[in-house]
Amino acid sequence: MKKKRILIIGSAIILVMALLIAIRYYSSIPIYPSTTEYIVKAGDTCGKISSDQNIPVETLIQQNNLKVDCSNLTIGQKLIIHIQK
Repeated sequence: MKKKRILIIGSAIILVMALLIAIRYYSSIPIYPSTTEYIVKAGDTCGKISSDQNIPVETLIQQNNLKVDCSNLTIGQKLIIHIQK
């Protein structure tokens, strides 16, 4: 009977640890409830686009693999805007 109790307690501890790991993993994944496509127009800058879309410039750059100075931003380019929850 004692071995069975130890086995149950050990299993419960493993289950709790697995649950804590899962919670930590899934809480670090960003949730994007809304995705928008934006097509770059003449005169657009990363700052203007990010301001219009209400997201930080750094987020716009990261989500679209743009250079830090946005020198690879071109007219007609499609940008994906993920709005984080």
